[in-house]
Amino acid sequence: MYFESYGDHFSGCDNWKDGAGVIGYWKVGASGTEHSIYDGNGFGECVYEDHNVSETSYVYIQVCIRDDGDVKEGTCSAWERQYAGSPL
Repeated sequence: MYFESYGDHFSGCDNWKDGAGVIGYWKVGASGTEHSIYDGNGFGECVYEDHNVSETSYVYIQVCIRDDGDVKEGTCSAWERQYAGSPL
């Protein structure tokens, strides 16, 4: 799961040849509403979305393996925090 502050671009990419997809979660603020982005297109593929995020916010992202429609909870990364404003 990736977030690029310039343009508010989100992407989820499958980097493993394991037959499963990946699902990324993102939210604005630590207690914000969770949104998801799913990539079931196979190894080496990515999905992209653009969302409008306030420049003064922090975006939290997380990624998990999703296989046959089930999110494998033990595979989820820790939440990572990124500033949504443009880099200085």
